[in-house]
Amino acid sequence: MSLENIVDDVIETDILVIGGGVGGPFAALFASEQGARVVLLEKADVRRSGATFVGIGDHHQLLPSDIPLADVAEDIRMGGGKFIAIRDITPVTRGLIDENLVYFGYKDNWEVVRAFEKWGLNMKWDDGQYNFSPYYGIFPDNLRYHGRDIKRVIAEALKRSPVTVLERTIAVDLLTKEGVIAGATALNIRTGQFILCKAKAIVLATGVMLRIFNPHYMVSPGKFKMLYQYHAGSGDGMAMALRAGAELVNMEVSGVGMFVEDARLADALPLGETRAINVYDARGEKIEEEPFSVDTQLSVEGAGRGPCFADVTPFPEEWHKALEGHIEDSLPILAKFAKERGLDTRKGKFEVTDYRPQFNSIMAGVAMGENGQTSLKGLYAVGDMTGGSTFTGVANAGVFGIRAGKDAADNISKMSQAAVDENQVAASREMVFAPKGKKGGVEPLEVEVKIRHIVERYCGPQRSEGSIDQGLWRLRAVRDKFLPELMVRDNHELMSAQEVRNLLLLAEVYMLCARQRKEGGLRTWRLDYPDKANDPWHEASICRLQEGEIRITRRRMPQLRGEFRSK
Repeated sequence: MSLENIVDDVIETDILVIGGGVGGPFAALFASEQGARVVLLEKADVRRSGATFVGIGDHHQLLPSDIPLADVAEDIRMGGGKFIAIRDITPVTRGLIDENLVYFGYKDNWEVVRAFEKWGLNMKWDDGQYNFSPYYGIFPDNLRYHGRDIKRVIAEALKRSPVTVLERTIAVDLLTKEGVIAGATALNIRTGQFILCKAKAIVLATGVMLRIFNPHYMVSPGKFKMLYQYHAGSGDGMAMALRAGAELVNMEVSGVGMFVEDARLADALPLGETRAINVYDARGEKIEEEPFSVDTQLSVEGAGRGPCFADVTPFPEEWHKALEGHIEDSLPILAKFAKERGLDTRKGKFEVTDYRPQFNSIMAGVAMGENGQTSLKGLYAVGDMTGGSTFTGVANAGVFGIRAGKDAADNISKMSQAAVDENQVAASREMVFAPKGKKGGVEPLEVEVKIRHIVERYCGPQRSEGSIDQGLWRLRAVRDKFLPELMVRDNHELMSAQEVRNLLLLAEVYMLCARQRKEGGLRTWRLDYPDKANDPWHEASICRLQEGEIRITRRRMPQLRGEFRSK
């Protein structure tokens, strides 16, 4: 069967970028500036896509110009302490991250700021100066700016460029030929067209894996799948990369923490950061241990004195105003919500939530090199979907989007278009449309809720081999029974079915990696290995798909190169 009979449209380009958040557009725009033909796929609308749109466009991890880069290199070498991105290079995390990625993040980040300003985003504060104002601690690398327009600015920059943008189009699978990228298949959510994109190189920038974990407050079936959270974070790029043969790193490490409960003020009051917050038990007795830790919370609640409550009423008025400004910049709808509910940090205590995973850690994701290159020839990955670093957010996506875009464009002349395997394309199409018109099956959201329940129930922060094994059995039973029975009513649910397929794979990866990690730390506990609770981790877990089976090995990630230490 010829390709023309399998697909509805064929697109040919030099570089295919998948994801329109921050990292993807940066890669696309910088590659295009160097003369490469670029196509960008976004499953939503670029103006309203990615985690940035729902609330991180108000701060930027950046090294002030008066701090020498050598200070960063020394801080990395010594194990962190001064800077937000590298304070977590502890005995536990050494070996889990490529320290050079953190170095390059700081080294190149002013280029991201200059690009934003060139495109029309004001990165300065109200007084016309760059405002390095840390939120919670003493770290000097936090540039404050008003980032509400960040996605509009990115979308308009793409519109002015030669980049071809296909919105409402979800990438389905990467295509390879003898271990080399050949392109990808995609589905237009509006028209139902099945598309083949031929490309010499692909940059993945699909964001964080969030939806194998329960939302911070509640499972919210129906229209709002993930209340107050980035609901698009289904880990599509990680799953596609894994199926194509690329490596994932540190997938057992999740982003977890204790937060205040009400009005999603969690974004503003993470207890692990704000060291001076007073915390009380349900009896009104102050908990003296500082900083308030997970162990303390579990101890207090285990003794029947819970829940715990955070109190910031003694803080100065300047602090409360800064907090309100942060919420207004980050998630303005929540400022409105808090006002309507009468929530005011000046007047009352706020409940500390239970402790649970919420998203994949910034250390977890597709393994990448210094230019975003992966272990698969012709494939790059950038942004929140990558692992092996502690450099995060818009800054991380921008820096490595630029590096990946430039590197891909520089190497296009050395690349040839790999032949597309028609069997891969045909199999992808058959899988995509299998749920359409099916009667009496299950809806994608039903399966997604079940995945989240299994992961939290059997592989939460406190875990053991027995509980993980039981969770894996249940997860695989859900996969084997219900994945073939998925049914959809429209093209939008066809997209949801693809997301569920990705979530099932990544949930299994997460639990398998968690089972092989006997050491404790990074806010997780192996109850069956209490003697290893404080052991250094030394090596990252590396996950690959080989002959359809998930294989996990370990490897120590690179330390800072010698030539950077003297600069």
